[in-house]
Amino acid sequence: MSESSSGEARRVRIVCSLLPPAGTRLEGPVHVRLTVEDVSLLDSASTTVSEIDVIARTRDDLRKPFEIVAGLRAGRRYAIRGHVDRSGDGQVATGDLVTTAQHAVAGDRAVASIELPMVEVRPAD
Repeated sequence: MSESSSGEARRVRIVCSLLPPAGTRLEGPVHVRLTVEDVSLLDSASTTVSEIDVIARTRDDLRKPFEIVAGLRAGRRYAIRGHVDRSGDGQVATGDLVTTAQHAVAGDRAVASIELPMVEVRPAD
């Protein structure tokens, strides 16, 4: 499946493996949010292209691959970010796990595999 001459988006299946910090414990279910964003324009906010929100009940659930499908266009730059939301309110808070670096998504293939290192949000000093 490739991009047509009219510039239609190419459907890409992104398989993500989260890499939580060693010793991460889960108490109850958490929301895992993965967001694919168009980061082509450096001087403006990114645009969400695709997003999933799933429930993980154990640390092992966090280590299982998550899948997200996005329509990506040639000539654009895309990145994926993750948020393990312990409270489920959608806000980043102390104890949540987040990505802290940009993780590029290759839009030139039908399936992209990505490992997402996560860090725990610490209280502000």
